[in-house]
Amino acid sequence: MFNKQPESVANDFEKELAECDKAIKQNPNDAYIGYGFRLRILGLRFPEKYELALEVYNKAIALNPNHFQAYLNKGAVLIQLGKYDLALEAYNKAIEVDPSHPYAYNNKAEILRKLEKYDLSLESYNKALELEPNDSETQAQIQALDMQKAK
Repeated sequence: MFNKQPESVANDFEKELAECDKAIKQNPNDAYIGYGFRLRILGLRFPEKYELALEVYNKAIALNPNHFQAYLNKGAVLIQLGKYDLALEAYNKAIEVDPSHPYAYNNKAEILRKLEKYDLSLESYNKALELEPNDSETQAQIQALDMQKAK
């Protein structure tokens, strides 16, 4: 679907929604996650779809308040919408649900960095690195943060 021209993607969107609605009826929680992910990707071409993706993730969370991936994806959508404080809340909730997952800490660190809360950002990056010690991306982000703080 995503190799098509934007007009074709828009035309297929209603069909995609109908397919997702069927999937939601069969397995509501997982279907909402897949549906929201598609909307998030589509939002890269059609930013107005981010609000709809956010609604979908909120529905998934209402169905299962302990769904780690729903919080993680919700945070990503909120970042795209420029709602950093709400994204931070979503990542904190993801961490509460699954404190052993480094991605939530990395994403939280990025938001804190954007908000110029460098010490908190470093704490979050270090926690991610503690969970996944060989993650070169996190190591690079820590170095970049150190350089940013030094300015």
